[in-house]
Amino acid sequence: MNSEFTRRTPRPWLLLMIALIAGCAGFTRGEQWVDEDVDAPPAGPEDTSAGGTNSTYSGDIHDLLLDGCERCHSPDGAANGTAFIILANDIEASYSSVIEFVDVDAPSSSRLLSKAAGMGHGGGTIFDTRSAEYAEILAWIEQGALP
Repeated sequence: MNSEFTRRTPRPWLLLMIALIAGCAGFTRGEQWVDEDVDAPPAGPEDTSAGGTNSTYSGDIHDLLLDGCERCHSPDGAANGTAFIILANDIEASYSSVIEFVDVDAPSSSRLLSKAAGMGHGGGTIFDTRSAEYAEILAWIEQGALP
């Protein structure tokens, strides 16, 4: 009877694996948690109202996300079942997917940035909050997340 109980008891590693897989899923989780103890990311490009250049998804951000995210978030990738899909040859479809993870009213709270920084992301940190890539994505969102 003791061996029967052992067979029916869930294995801790199995429960851990299920939790990790669920953590990477594209479920809506409500408000984003922001750790105020984390250093602020570096400043983005200069204010565009003073004559700076606006970042665009097609000209700047798509290539960053291809480099950092496409391996898993493509139709053939490990995270292909999530709402976040990057397509190398279809910038418009990729933009439509990405913009769902952007909050232009609260750029630093955008889900795209928190996932890229590794918060609630099964793939870990893609762009550190102090990286130039993170700063460029943040600046793009601050400028209105233009296509």
